[in-house]
Amino acid sequence: MLPAQVRMLAFDIKANTPVIVLEVGKDRIVPIWIGIAEARAIAMALAGLKPVRPMSHDLMKEIVDGLDAKLERVVITGIREDIYYALLHINQQDRTIVVDARPSDSIALALRTNSPIFVSKDTPIVEETEKNKLFIELKNRLRAIRPEDIA
Repeated sequence: MLPAQVRMLAFDIKANTPVIVLEVGKDRIVPIWIGIAEARAIAMALAGLKPVRPMSHDLMKEIVDGLDAKLERVVITGIREDIYYALLHINQQDRTIVVDARPSDSIALALRTNSPIFVSKDTPIVEETEKNKLFIELKNRLRAIRPEDIA
């Protein structure tokens, strides 16, 4: 597993959808295309905004806290047929519960709980070099957005 951090929230102008970009070490990224609602939840967490009423990810955090549990980590496990997969590792009373989840929901929850995010070595990682054609195409397709643009 490789540690990852949210680098930016972007918008893919070609696919007309938000993208969360994870940074995995120096000059390596994992772009994950996500839905508008999940992008809004991630943007709010990145901006430190609290909704008047809890959103789904806030509710998930409250449930984990209420069960005296802790989100140990989120692991982006890979991609199959253009769909990304993730696992939540939740610790409760010295036992770990592993839950299948969408990466976007997992990242939104990790941001709310200050939990680490990891990427499996099986997940495709884009090398961020000016000679990498995939990176150049991705860079040209993505437009960085500020959290307040969608929150």
